[in-house]
Amino acid sequence: MKKPFFLLFVLLSASPALAQFDGWEPDYELISATGQDLLDRYAPDAVRENYSFASPGELAALFGNLRGALDGDSLTALADLQPTARQALSYLSAIPQTPGIADWLSARLDYLDVAAEAVRAIPTPQKPTPKPAPQAHPAPGSKPAAAPAPAPAAKSRADVARERYAESTQTWIRKLEKRPAPSRAAALLPTVKAAFRANGVPEALVWQAEAESSFNPAAKSPVGARGLYQFMPATAKEYGLSLDPADERLDPAKSAAAAAKYLSNLHGRFGDWALALAAYNCGPARLSKALAKTGGKTFAEVQSSLPAETRLYVPKIDALLHLRENTSLSAL
Repeated sequence: MKKPFFLLFVLLSASPALAQFDGWEPDYELISATGQDLLDRYAPDAVRENYSFASPGELAALFGNLRGALDGDSLTALADLQPTARQALSYLSAIPQTPGIADWLSARLDYLDVAAEAVRAIPTPQKPTPKPAPQAHPAPGSKPAAAPAPAPAAKSRADVARERYAESTQTWIRKLEKRPAPSRAAALLPTVKAAFRANGVPEALVWQAEAESSFNPAAKSPVGARGLYQFMPATAKEYGLSLDPADERLDPAKSAAAAAKYLSNLHGRFGDWALALAAYNCGPARLSKALAKTGGKTFAEVQSSLPAETRLYVPKIDALLHLRENTSLSAL
């Protein structure tokens, strides 16, 4: 039985698939068929003999697993996806037609890298195998008792320690301190900083664009977000960005102005820039629910109740402020 070939991004150099893929949501049927055609035409004999291109269901699962892990609670789930995502990024980066997709993935690969680092640094302790409990035998003619519903699994000490490690601004500073600012940033900074100042938002927060898009105005995500600040269509329209005939999310000045307005509104609602960024990432309704559930007032107090991506997103931006502007979220 042939193994599924998961390096799906190789196919993006083929213009029919690329045109369809650019529209998001991807047409998995078309991607799978085009990928198999490319594999049949250009792959070495050994690859063709042992691999087939991933099926539509496998492709959908790959994207779904990444989105699910970012939206979920488990750092281990993020860490498990790191090798596949890094391999995919290497192919994306080599294809000139796909810089927007590559930069979207690159910005999120950091979360997988830090999760994998945390899992390596803090291994799960080995527990002794418990002895089986003696079985009680019911009296003749009696009905067996129903098994109790399993209790939700509590986080282990290792899980908690990994989260503290991965969610630390100092961990993110160490990860990013040798990384230069994205090459596009220098040309864009005057424009985006002016937009933030005009809307009463600290201009240092423009570096949110590095976490969102690697400062690529054409960055795009598998769920339809686009631009420097990764606006979804509905939120883009709410903040004055037209999608037709031209997509204004791709205009750096307009995207920055919309992002600044959104952040300003979120700051007015939650009273804190860290919480505003968390709401930007996971949505204000989800943040409000977490605040109500925990009774927390600060990001640190609610962090553990937020999605994995959001828990890492805010300290990543805090680290970028330290490294790019010599400031911090707490100082804004």
